[in-house]
Amino acid sequence: TQVAYSGGPLLDDETVEVRPLGTPPGRRAHSENGPTELEALVDAARAANDLLDLPAPRRPVPPPLPERLPMAELTGRDDLPEPTDTTAPFAIGLLDRPREQIRKPLTVDPMGNGGLMVIGGPGSGTSTTLMAVAVAADARGGWDVHAIDTDGGLSGLAGIESVCTLVSASDHEGVRRLIDSLLLGTTDRPTLLLVDGFASFEEQQARVNRGEATELLVRLANEGRAHNVATAVSARQRSHVPFGLFNAIGERLLLRMLDADQALAMDGPAGLAERGLPPGRGWMRGDWVQVVQPEAPAPGSCPPETRRLPADLAVAQILEAATTASPTGADTNGANRDGSRTGDLVLPIGLDARDLSTSWLDLGAGHAIVAGAPRSGRSTALGTVRRVAGDRGIGCHTAGEPAAMLAALLAHGSSPDLSLIHISEPTRRH
Repeated sequence: TQVAYSGGPLLDDETVEVRPLGTPPGRRAHSENGPTELEALVDAARAANDLLDLPAPRRPVPPPLPERLPMAELTGRDDLPEPTDTTAPFAIGLLDRPREQIRKPLTVDPMGNGGLMVIGGPGSGTSTTLMAVAVAADARGGWDVHAIDTDGGLSGLAGIESVCTLVSASDHEGVRRLIDSLLLGTTDRPTLLLVDGFASFEEQQARVNRGEATELLVRLANEGRAHNVATAVSARQRSHVPFGLFNAIGERLLLRMLDADQALAMDGPAGLAERGLPPGRGWMRGDWVQVVQPEAPAPGSCPPETRRLPADLAVAQILEAATTASPTGADTNGANRDGSRTGDLVLPIGLDARDLSTSWLDLGAGHAIVAGAPRSGRSTALGTVRRVAGDRGIGCHTAGEPAAMLAALLAHGSSPDLSLIHISEPTRRH
């Protein structure tokens, strides 16, 4: 059997040729720039369909994923999952399943699966993906969102109502306070923590307390569900994420990679390394996906500024704050053997960096050492202790020389009142 070829050019001559049976057709004129016979056949079928006003036939394969997916196109779909509760999965894009001839909403479940890890090279859409997750949580309602931004990629979150905190990774005090508050507390509302650019975050935190904030973030990712907290983290490469954090997060979205080896090492297709992939195009759970492009939020509803420790704190402010606060972890009512009250030696001395609450110095069970480099404020700290102790009616003696120190100790032993011995620079002087 010889099958006819329909890809040739359409003949210009539309006259009917009559020839004896078995005689080969002669050469006929055709247009080099005109449509092929197949294209002409398709055009004729379309014209007939329009003429008869027939419905469009079902496409055997859905159209390809769009290079840019607006939020309105996603929220207007009628196949979005119905939320059973606040923490149910929410949609952040579309996934493509050509074998099933369908496109479905891409859903993520950060609370149920222990968070979301987004990995992709520069310009792949990692920051946009985290923003899409925040927007979806805000649209669901009932969520609190906190974000740690490394290079400004999450600045658009400032106008989202559910965003409670937006702190720069270079703000070591703010980052530590945020992570501590999530790790040490438990809230009734589901909470989402976004960290954009983990390698940069880790580098900036490595200079403070030997990277303790990074260790606490890994701990939060592992223990977060017990505190009703889910973590979503972005990174440029898999090697930038420590195993403890990578294994703690169950959901993983791969965007455009720097090379095919990185994609294959994470069970992704080599096509993730193609330069032409649009931002937000990625691979998740065995399907190609396109993440939604969040709309810019309306200005004017910025999250509150991160509270900071003041550069200068007057003793009067400490004493005033202490009137409405009580020390934690100290017995403020128990009596000592000498009849004094332990609580009398629990002194307010400043603010705690973790939550800006009153910080207390407990001298009821022993002594205290104030250590620090030159000009770090050691003498000022001792002066604060002396001032607060004096406000509590505690006698305070400064022992600068051995003889004076001995006399102060002897005086303290013969006195029924509490006394505080202030010894400045003991190792240098004695």
